[in-house]
Amino acid sequence: MFDECVFDQLIPARNECVLSLFNEDSQSVDMTFPLTFFLFFNAEALRQLMHRYKVNAGQYREIPVTAREAMARIGLGPKTYWKHYHDFRDTLHVLLALAISDGMKFRFLSSDEDAHAKHVGGTSIGTHHTKNLFSLYTHLRFLELLDDPLVRRNYEFLTFPLRSSAQAMALGDQSAPEWKALSVAETLLQQLSGALMRTRKSFGS
Repeated sequence: MFDECVFDQLIPARNECVLSLFNEDSQSVDMTFPLTFFLFFNAEALRQLMHRYKVNAGQYREIPVTAREAMARIGLGPKTYWKHYHDFRDTLHVLLALAISDGMKFRFLSSDEDAHAKHVGGTSIGTHHTKNLFSLYTHLRFLELLDDPLVRRNYEFLTFPLRSSAQAMALGDQSAPEWKALSVAETLLQQLSGALMRTRKSFGS
């Protein structure tokens, strides 16, 4: 379920640093900031900011000296974070805060569709110690879909000791809020499975 018209909106104006489909309201400052689930960068504008302020896309425990004054102008001091539950600077937040301080803007993409897009799972970081069973289920479903021994060896540690999506499903509480996305995840996986089969057939594998 995806509204393809959002792709037609991916042309940033000169004063727009990023275009985003998902966002979150900060509880620390009066600002809505972009989330990374679907994010389009005005790369040249951001490169210029990185050069001007001598910052990169690293994780900052402290605000870089070169960025302190600019970030203070928008209310982000030494102990103030866009995400109130963080105690570090998210990978992009220093750079994007500098962009806002310099007069640039975020643009949030629009859609007439009720279900224009859905973020399913969170498979990039974390282990069974930090992720819920639905996230682990989704991770395992993607591994099973790809069915590649090398990929499984490299990523199965993230779901240890679970070895299959069926195990995660059996252990999961289906009434928990996160499991409401199960039908969306399964629809997506079925579509991906069909696309993968067509691709493999076209390459004769």
